[in-house]
Amino acid sequence: MYPDPGSLEWAMDVAQHRATWSAAWGVLAMLFGAGVVPIWLTARSPKSDIPMWPAWMLAGLTVSAMYISISYLTGRWWPVIGKRGRSGKVDLIPERVDECLRLILVNDGPATQFFVQVISVIPPLGKWEPSQNWTIPWLEDSSTEPKLILAGARRPLDFARYDAAAVTADLGKGSNGTAHWRFPTVPRTIEARYYNLLRLEDLEDQHFTLTVRIMSASSEHYLDRVLTVGIRNGNPACDIAPIGAGR
Repeated sequence: MYPDPGSLEWAMDVAQHRATWSAAWGVLAMLFGAGVVPIWLTARSPKSDIPMWPAWMLAGLTVSAMYISISYLTGRWWPVIGKRGRSGKVDLIPERVDECLRLILVNDGPATQFFVQVISVIPPLGKWEPSQNWTIPWLEDSSTEPKLILAGARRPLDFARYDAAAVTADLGKGSNGTAHWRFPTVPRTIEARYYNLLRLEDLEDQHFTLTVRIMSASSEHYLDRVLTVGIRNGNPACDIAPIGAGR
């Protein structure tokens, strides 16, 4: 019986597999490297007819085998998770549960500690609010601390909660100060409101745009995504796009 993907037993099997292949490629790198020096010295001899290309070929094979050995050992094949939008190894998937929006952090790369932050917000009026930034809490315990996500595993984040009753109460009256959206975080929940709602159909035309950053707690690497949050067909909805892409 095979262990479940994402479990500790599965992670240990993966680590053992990587260590085995890393050692095998390390041995090849040593064998290739051992042949470079004698061939190089012989080819450099004035009386030698041996060409230089075998030495160059073995040197290239040595470097390649060393790279593969290190990559297997660390589980990182360049590029893994890079600066702004260069990673396909970790990403977010939106999920709606009633009036709540969750973000599922999916890790297809090596086991890493992650946390996720909102780094900017553009409300429906289009005025950028750079001071509005917060760490999105994990759904399971409402904490904002980095958590280890194993290779192939996923973990939900408590992202946003829509208050339909507050919106209905404000229709045609202007906002009475009650929040229409709440974004949980620590130490206090971030509140957001629509502007001048006259009818429910107006909700389809107003949305919040948030830039969200997935951070690796063990390195300087991160990945940015643009999230568009609003109401579609009467239900809370979230669209996710890479930086620079449209809605």
